[in-house]
Amino acid sequence: MKRNFKLNGFLIDYLIDFKNRKYYLEAKSAVMKYKNLAMYPDCPSKRGAKHILTLLKNPKSSIILFIVGMKNVDAFSPNKKADPKIYEFLLKARKVGVKIKAIQLYFDKKLNSIVLKNGNLPIRF
Repeated sequence: MKRNFKLNGFLIDYLIDFKNRKYYLEAKSAVMKYKNLAMYPDCPSKRGAKHILTLLKNPKSSIILFIVGMKNVDAFSPNKKADPKIYEFLLKARKVGVKIKAIQLYFDKKLNSIVLKNGNLPIRF
């Protein structure tokens, strides 16, 4: 419906409509890899923390989507070592009903295309 939607004074990536219901969607890139896990964040992120706190005020209408752009991972995990506050906020978000989802995609050179490898990548806390 709208990109860069203002919510409680902060910009959220998208306002979307799904089955006639409005959701606030914040997309984050999980760019760090540790063993078989894709992780977010790779360093402390005050901005990322503010986004999560903003969504916590509307938990039943909020989605945090982690986009994993790596081929060889089995799951996504919040990076507690890089930013303990974000880890804590994500635990709280999950507990109060914010939808947290991770998808896995990669660029396939042979196909010259982006491939969705897993539309429901497991999340490990």
